Amino acid sequence: MARPKKIINQKQFESLCAIQCTQEEICNVLDVCDETLTRWCKEVYNLSFSEVFKQKRDLGKTSLRRKQWELAQKGNSTMQVWLGKNILKQSDNPIQDEIKLKELELKIKEFELKEKLMLKQLEQEGNTSDIAQALRDIFGNEDNK
Repeated sequence: MARPKKIINQKQFESLCAIQCTQEEICNVLDVCDETLTRWCKEVYNLSFSEVFKQKRDLGKTSLRRKQWELAQKGNSTMQVWLGKNILKQSDNPIQDEIKLKELELKIKEFELKEKLMLKQLEQEGNTSDIAQALRDIFGNEDNK
């Protein structure tokens, strides 16, 4: 005699996916094995577990994002700061950001000087290769500046 068919609560399944439960956790809560859950997803949704999970998980992410946004709009300063850092790429350490910007500017200047030095060396050697010409086109002839 075959075992009785497991009844899976669809709303409970979707809620577990929405809160990012793993397949193992969902199986444990619903008291089914992963094969049963996979077969059930195919029967109910005509999709694999992973495809259904992705859809329902994304609904949970959207819901969470909505709640975070609502908190920020209601004046929750912690959520406002968190969203500012993560969405607007703001920083609570502007001095560190300024230091990084200065370091980047120095690296760019160093790179430009190295390229100009290469061009000068190519000019002195009388090199007429395509690379030398490309550098001349980019930086121009130093004698004309």
